[in-house]
Amino acid sequence: MKLRARSSAAVPLTSWFVLVAGCFLWGWYLTAHGHNFRLGLPPLYGHFHPRLPLLGIPALVAGGVAVAYGRRISDLTGRLLVICTATLAGAWGAVLAAIDGNHGLRIDNRMRSDFLNTVPMVHRPSRFLERYTRDLASFSDHVHGHPPGLVLIQWSLARLGMGGPSWDTALRLVSFAIAIGAVLVGVREVAGDATARNAAPFLAFAPFAAQNLAITADCVFAALEAVAIACILIATSRRGLRSDGLALAGGLLFGYALYSTYGAFVLALIPLVVAISRRRLRPLIVAGLGVVVVALLFLRYGFWWYSGLRMTVQVISTGARKYRIASYFILGNLGAFATTLGPSMSVAIARLRDRRTWLLVGSAIAAVVFADVSQLSRGEVERIWLPMAIWICVAGSSVAKERKWFVLHVCYALLLAFIIHARW
Repeated sequence: MKLRARSSAAVPLTSWFVLVAGCFLWGWYLTAHGHNFRLGLPPLYGHFHPRLPLLGIPALVAGGVAVAYGRRISDLTGRLLVICTATLAGAWGAVLAAIDGNHGLRIDNRMRSDFLNTVPMVHRPSRFLERYTRDLASFSDHVHGHPPGLVLIQWSLARLGMGGPSWDTALRLVSFAIAIGAVLVGVREVAGDATARNAAPFLAFAPFAAQNLAITADCVFAALEAVAIACILIATSRRGLRSDGLALAGGLLFGYALYSTYGAFVLALIPLVVAISRRRLRPLIVAGLGVVVVALLFLRYGFWWYSGLRMTVQVISTGARKYRIASYFILGNLGAFATTLGPSMSVAIARLRDRRTWLLVGSAIAAVVFADVSQLSRGEVERIWLPMAIWICVAGSSVAKERKWFVLHVCYALLLAFIIHARW
């Protein structure tokens, strides 16, 4: 039995290593022969920077505590499970980012690429939306690739006295925690309480929190999408006004997610697959109405999603994207994403047998494949595909009974945080 278990883990581990190592070696070879990908460590955005600063001690302590006691989260149930897992995920992301001190934990608005640099350009939201597409090239680099949704959130917070880098960091960390909690709610609804409890430690201490990913803007997108999906999933098992209300709320949130990141639509696969499997199409229709309401509101003030996407493609094609050849990134994207998930997830996915859990994990994997084939993103997918990563990590429930995979999960996250330095 032991020999059989080892051989079943050997294939996914080897596949993960070959994919990751192959992408790094191929990237190194192309870079050595004159290709400039505008990436620090192709296929990753960050730089190879091994370090062990004093500020890294809290991360090591947190990792040790996670290894020793992290799996005990699985003993919790109900709301306590969701709240504790979300809180631990936010704390884990914070201590990993704090390895580089204030520069790691605090958003640097001096970087011309950040969303915050566009907020002062918003004098009136209606005027901003009306001119957004034509003024796109004048905005900061990250804004080039997105609809205006996040900038409007930041502008609104600034009006409430919560503007600037510190508040923005808090927004992203809280969003990261909310996204993890919402995923657990969705898992419990579709795959049951046991699966949610088994997946919780892998979500709370995941490698995708390393490389400062827990304080990127994509955490906000992930939270909007995860909460929207959770609402729609719950709606598929309810009837009457409660179902319609949840579906509408999910649709409104998903609509706003679409107007915050163009890639949000790929995760519509998750509620679509679950609703079809449950033969409950009404929640999808109601959710669709919510998306339409959001689209009409943005259109009313002058911004149309498709026009923004078309202009975005034009603008980014003249930037770093023109240096990133599709022949490398069709595989390089997957290598970067595999690096973010870690080796334990390769084994977990290979061993996943529960059909209900596969509805979620399989849909997220299909979304990744679709996003990769589209080639809208070439590089930086460790950040861009974070909304998919949190759903794929649910596969950890399949190896929850074997402590070694959780230990590897945590140790790999620490290793990634201490050897790769990324400033988004």
